[in-house]
Amino acid sequence: MAKARTAEILVGHVRVNAIADYYDIPQLKELANTKIQHIIETNWSPHGFSEVVKEVFNSITDRELREIVSLAATAHIEELLEFEDFAELDVMSDFAIGIIRNMLTYTYKAGEGLTSRELRDMKHLSGIKGGVACHFIK
Repeated sequence: MAKARTAEILVGHVRVNAIADYYDIPQLKELANTKIQHIIETNWSPHGFSEVVKEVFNSITDRELREIVSLAATAHIEELLEFEDFAELDVMSDFAIGIIRNMLTYTYKAGEGLTSRELRDMKHLSGIKGGVACHFIK
């Protein structure tokens, strides 16, 4: 499955989920979610994933599908942050993107054996008094 084609197929299944939800056909909604999950697990591509996120969070109320998409984004966040269109999604706020980037930095630094106190005290992490700045990994 080609990279861009994967996103097109996912969006198609997302739309089936929306139709199934509108007409109250739970089995069809579940089938669409199963197919979405399978495609994400077997043919992951960050290309076009922003369109999938937009479709899900702007037009779908299904919590299960939102969770599937959120978990996929979490698992591939480093890769997704490389795409400008992901960080600029309408469903994302600058605050949320800043937190994500800071958490990645924090996780990397914690993996280097720094204590939580050392992490808090790091100059490049404390851009505001008592808080965490949002200026990492651009």
